[in-house]
Amino acid sequence: MTVANNLAAPSNSHEIESTQSLALPETEDDIQIRQQYRPFLTDQTDDDWVSKLELTTVLDLAATDLALTNRRLKVLVLYGSLRRRSYSRLVALEAARILFRLGCDVRVFNPEGLPVKNDIDQDHHKVQELRGLSAWSEGHVWISPEQHGNLTAAFKNQIDWIPLSTGSVRPTQGRTLAIGQVCGGSQSFNAVNSLRILGRWMRMFTIPNQSSIPQAYTHFPDEGQPGDQRLKASGNRDRLVDCMEEFVKYTILMRPHRDVFGDRFSEREERRVKEAKVAIKIYAMPRPKRKTKAEDLARVRRNQRKSRARKKERVMELEQRVAQLEAAATESSAQSLRNENRALRGLLESVGFDGVSLNRYLQGSGSTTDDQMGGSDVQAFALAPDSSQVQFMGGLSAISGITRDEITLLESVSLAELELDHAMQNQFIPLNSDHFQMNSPRSLPTEQAPADLSTTADLAGMIRRTDSTAGSVNNETTLCSIAFHLVVQCNRAGKDVLELETKLRYGYKLPAVPGEGCRVDNRTLLAVLAELV
Repeated sequence: MTVANNLAAPSNSHEIESTQSLALPETEDDIQIRQQYRPFLTDQTDDDWVSKLELTTVLDLAATDLALTNRRLKVLVLYGSLRRRSYSRLVALEAARILFRLGCDVRVFNPEGLPVKNDIDQDHHKVQELRGLSAWSEGHVWISPEQHGNLTAAFKNQIDWIPLSTGSVRPTQGRTLAIGQVCGGSQSFNAVNSLRILGRWMRMFTIPNQSSIPQAYTHFPDEGQPGDQRLKASGNRDRLVDCMEEFVKYTILMRPHRDVFGDRFSEREERRVKEAKVAIKIYAMPRPKRKTKAEDLARVRRNQRKSRARKKERVMELEQRVAQLEAAATESSAQSLRNENRALRGLLESVGFDGVSLNRYLQGSGSTTDDQMGGSDVQAFALAPDSSQVQFMGGLSAISGITRDEITLLESVSLAELELDHAMQNQFIPLNSDHFQMNSPRSLPTEQAPADLSTTADLAGMIRRTDSTAGSVNNETTLCSIAFHLVVQCNRAGKDVLELETKLRYGYKLPAVPGEGCRVDNRTLLAVLAELV
C-alpha cells in the first residue's frame, strides 16, 4: 500500500487559488533568525505555486490553534547533502515554504561545517547549534538523498549528533516527524524506510505519509533558467504537499498531549526504584551518636593541648625568626662600622697621617683592630696623658740640661702671644714620612735659624717671631699642627721626627670647639722644645 500511495502520476486536478496565509510577517520576525534559518523565503510573485494552493482545512485548524495558544508550531528541517546544487536541499526548501504559509516557525539547519561524530567536538559551535534547534523544535522534517540504496552519511551524521537523552531530558521524544527522499534514478523507498527506523529509535511520532521523488533532476528546471529552484507541477509535488499538510495536523493535535505520550510505565518504574534506593540510603544512614559530658570534656582537653602545642611551636618559630633577624642586623651593623672605619682611616691617611702613626696610636689607646675602631676613637688623639705618660715625660724638671732659671723662663712664655705665620697657612700639618723628610733639618735653608741656637732665650725669641691668629694658641694648649711645626723648626740636631711626635702625643687634648682639631698641652710642647734646644 505504501508503494501504491507513492506512485507518481500526472496531476489532473487544477489548483484552486487561495490567498489565505498564516505566514509570519517580516515586521514580527527576528532579522537574525530570518537571515540565518529562512533561506527559503523569496519575493512574492505570481510564479509562487505555494501561495496558490487550496489548504482551507489545515489553514483553519492552524488559525484556530494559533488563536488559542498564541504559539506557532516550531519545525526543524534537515537535509542530507553538501553539494552546491543539492536536490534534497531544494525539496527541503519547498517543504519549508509550505509549512511557513501554514503558520509554522520554520528553521532550516545547514550541515556545512558540522564535524564528523566523535568524542572531542562536543562543544563545537555547529554541534551546539544543532542540539539547540532540536531541543527548541516541536517537529522535524527530514529530507535525504538515496545513495547506494540508503540515506547519506551527511544526513546520518546530523542524527548521530542529536543525543537520545541528556540527563533527564530527551531532545526528540514526543515530537512529530515527516520524512522524504530524492532519488537520482527510479523511485525507491530505501532511504525513507531507514529514516522511519531512525525516527522510531529517537522516540518520535513519524506520520504515516511519506514522499519519494524519483529522478529529482527532472523535477526542477535546468540551472540558470527562471525558477530553477522550484518544483515543477507533478504528482510527486502534490505528494509533498500532502505530507506537509498531514504533518501540521498531527503536530497541532499532539502538541497539547506530548507529555502524555511521553509518560511510560518503564520510566515511571525506573524513577520509583531510584527514589526507593535514595530513601533506603537516607534511613540506613547511622544517626549521630550523642556524646556524654565526659566525652565532651575529654574533647575540650584534647583541643586545649593541641592549641597550646601549636602556640608553643609558633612562639619558637617566632623566636628563631627574631634571632635570625638580630644576627643579620648585627652583621649588617658590624659591616657598616668596618666600612666607616676604613673610610675614616683612608681620610686620615689622605690628609697626612701615615699608617705607622695610626697603628701606634691605636696600640697606645688600647684599641683592638682597625675594623673595630668607631667614630669616637678619632677624638682619642686629644685624650689627656695618664700617669705612665707623665712618668715618660718626667715633667719639665726631669729634662736634662735645663736649669731652674731656664724652666722659669719657659714657663713665663705665653703661647697665646706667639705669632705663627707659617702654621696659620696650614692648621693641620700632615704627619706622614714625606712631610718629615721635607721638613727635616737637613732640607731647611741654613738661614732660617742661627747655628748657635742652644739656649732657652733663643727659643723664646724664635717663638716671638712667628705669626698666629687668635685662638690658635692660648695659655694652656696649642693646635697640634702649630705645635708640630715648631718642633720641626727647632729640630736642629736631626732627631727622629716620629719619636718627637710620639712625645707630643702624650700632651694631646680635646679641641676647644667642634671641628677645630686636636690640641697639645703647652707644658708638654715646651718640654719637647726644651729637649731640642
